Amino acid sequence: MHANTSLARLPQLFKNEGVGGSGLAFDGKILLQTDAIENRFIFPEGALVGSMKKMAGTLAFAQQQCKPDFLLTNDEVLIKNLLRLRRNLQSGGDHLNEAQRELLLLLEKSLLPKDEIYGRSTSLQIAEKSGFNIPEGTVAYSSAQVKEEATRFGFPFYLKRNFEGGGFGVHHITSEENLRTTISSHFSSNIIDDNNPILLQKPCHGTEFTINFAAWNGKLLGYEVIQSLEKVRENGPSSVVQTVYRPNWEGMIQELVKHTYYTGFGGLDIFEGSYSDIPEVIEINFRPTQSLQMALQLNSTLISAFSECLLGKPANDVKACLHKDENRIATIFPDELVRDKNSFYALNTPSNIPWNDPKLLSEFLRKLKIKLM
Repeated sequence: MHANTSLARLPQLFKNEGVGGSGLAFDGKILLQTDAIENRFIFPEGALVGSMKKMAGTLAFAQQQCKPDFLLTNDEVLIKNLLRLRRNLQSGGDHLNEAQRELLLLLEKSLLPKDEIYGRSTSLQIAEKSGFNIPEGTVAYSSAQVKEEATRFGFPFYLKRNFEGGGFGVHHITSEENLRTTISSHFSSNIIDDNNPILLQKPCHGTEFTINFAAWNGKLLGYEVIQSLEKVRENGPSSVVQTVYRPNWEGMIQELVKHTYYTGFGGLDIFEGSYSDIPEVIEINFRPTQSLQMALQLNSTLISAFSECLLGKPANDVKACLHKDENRIATIFPDELVRDKNSFYALNTPSNIPWNDPKLLSEFLRKLKIKLM
């Protein structure tokens, strides 16, 4: 597991299902504070800027120490480096030693079979083949081409990395002046080339939802539909979420999982015009989402279904894991208090405060005190 705060509660949730875990992160990251992990491994400082060699060395050491069956992360810089590492190991063929073969096997289990599927434009094409609608979009491979495509594409549109990783984020572009400002502010430190293209995407209309899903070897284990009621910031992570029941999307999500032969957790960001409409997918994330950690508060079965597969049990029928508890509201801690320390939701709805993980709770409170002062 790796850095992000939204992963910090997952070790305890997996432990509840009989699955042990170790933590792999940068020094000081909150994930390493949980009592639920068995081993702690720290990336060297140089790995923070994306050094594959330093990341790979720490990962290889951790892999040999704890012999994991699966690697779970939502850090896209790490995913990019893991894909590079996998390509390097695959090119070694019969010359790999035993430790390298074990590491390659771990990466093969934990990553999508094809690197290009992590790109937003490719994953959206797969979503369309699976039956979803997708917004109009185009890809640019240089800052000059971004400007050219903007003239042809027309305003407004969203500008985002085809494969995030570097803090570029999502930018709402409304005019030529707005585009020039965004380019001057963000492009100088973000290379745009054949390996790091930019996606221009037309806006969608309707109600925005996130679909969380779990999959094992191309089989859908279950999914849940989440609506964000509050966010820490615009285009930022959710701080209050509500469940929505959409059984009619099962076939399309199953097709998506089958096409990608995915194992792990993922999320789709979608817009729905009405219940009878086919939803429009704006983004697919093949990694855990912010609301996956809300399993206990939302009565989610995704972690338990995935854990059973990790433990060697046969996968359940997806209908047994379909989330039916509609309109259940829960607060993500401490995100909602960061948004509003006097929040109505924080006082009146279930929250995933890690009461059974004292070290993690203490670290949250320490950081929260600094944030609110």
